[in-house]
Amino acid sequence: MWAGVGGSNPLVPTKDRNLRLEAGAAPLKRRFPRPPPPADLVAYGCMVKAAPLVVIFMLVSSFAFAGSPCPLALLSGTGDASSFAITFQNVGKLPIRELEFSCVPVRQHAHGDHNTSCRERNALFFPGMEYTVSYPYPRGRPERIVVSLRSATLSNGYVWKPSQHQLCRALRIDPRKM
Repeated sequence: MWAGVGGSNPLVPTKDRNLRLEAGAAPLKRRFPRPPPPADLVAYGCMVKAAPLVVIFMLVSSFAFAGSPCPLALLSGTGDASSFAITFQNVGKLPIRELEFSCVPVRQHAHGDHNTSCRERNALFFPGMEYTVSYPYPRGRPERIVVSLRSATLSNGYVWKPSQHQLCRALRIDPRKM
């Protein structure tokens, strides 16, 4: 602080922490306005305020994809002499752009051969709606089929695939019971 050199001089501040002038003097006014804070300090202050929002957004978005259940509910399946049909519903929150089912005859399903796929490319299945798609039998003749979801591409580009913890219901379609 400043040393009170002048004793009775009213323009010289005393050792007081608040820089009070001696009795009877008018307070000093600043001639120049305070300079604006450096841009770095302003940016830092904005980042400090925005950081919690960014963290919350990252947590919420990670939960949106990490723990998402099966986006499709397989409702029913029917078969006739030349093809079988699958009725399903989009139970997710986003439209589905592409679907791939695993359509395996029951005999191959027991042996673990899962090379047969049924696809709906470049489609648009909206949430909450029921849809029916038809496919020919894999071997060309009516037989029992096991249908399960292999993958679903959502409208935001995310490809959902079932895992051991997130399985979708499988359908058994028997054309002889129809």
